Amino acid sequence: MVCSCSFTDSIFSENAVAQIGKEKLYKEDIEKLIPKEISSEDSTVIAKQYIDSWAIKKLVYLKAQDELPKNDKDVEQLLEDYRMQLLIYRYEDKYISDRLDTLIKEEEMENYYDSHLQLFITANGLARARFVKLRKDSPNLQIIRNLASKSDPESLDELEQAAYNSAERYNDFKNEWVDLQDVCREIGTNLESLKNDFISKRILEHEDSLYMNILIIADRIVPGAISPYEYNKEKIKEIILSKRKQDLISTLHKDVYNNALDTKKLKIIENEPNN
Repeated sequence: MVCSCSFTDSIFSENAVAQIGKEKLYKEDIEKLIPKEISSEDSTVIAKQYIDSWAIKKLVYLKAQDELPKNDKDVEQLLEDYRMQLLIYRYEDKYISDRLDTLIKEEEMENYYDSHLQLFITANGLARARFVKLRKDSPNLQIIRNLASKSDPESLDELEQAAYNSAERYNDFKNEWVDLQDVCREIGTNLESLKNDFISKRILEHEDSLYMNILIIADRIVPGAISPYEYNKEKIKEIILSKRKQDLISTLHKDVYNNALDTKKLKIIENEPNN
């Protein structure tokens, strides 16, 4: 669109560099977009790109003005609605920020959990587990298998030490409850396959051509059961905070409405029933 040498030269020598009808694009509009440290060739490329973009936008706008039916061009109400919604959102956000109590006591979270147990049913199941991945030819494979079959603290400590020394990967999931879907990603198997063994077995093995993946399950919540409170604490916090925000917004709406009625700023006009 911008190609002549004389016009390219004028980009940095004339105040106005492009014009469509009465609208002009000025040199200073382009200069502020161009980094000072780049070469003059790169500056010209950036300037031409910006001029092309400006021109296309303006030309398509004029085309729309010419060819769209009148009702499609009437966007004033849409713009006003958007402006109103944006200002409402910003004010409500500030209103909440100024008043929201973010301190949540443990007792409140526990009470919410106990009163809404059906919200915390786990679809996939949860586990407290340890995961060990090591080569199938590792001399420590049988040692780790033997230690994994035991559940006393001393054996688990030995298992952890052996895993750190010889495993490709060891993960104790921070000794926290973890969703079975996340366990599947770690092992490299699918959820349905893992579910079949998860309910009945304490040690699950999954192998490929090079590695043996061993999952040692310390505790489990089967699919369809209620997940424990400690697993849901962050979720409960978010729910309580969301409820507090909704309550604040409801209070705001109620206050502005009642205040407008009291001050006669709002008048509800009731039509008389027809005789």
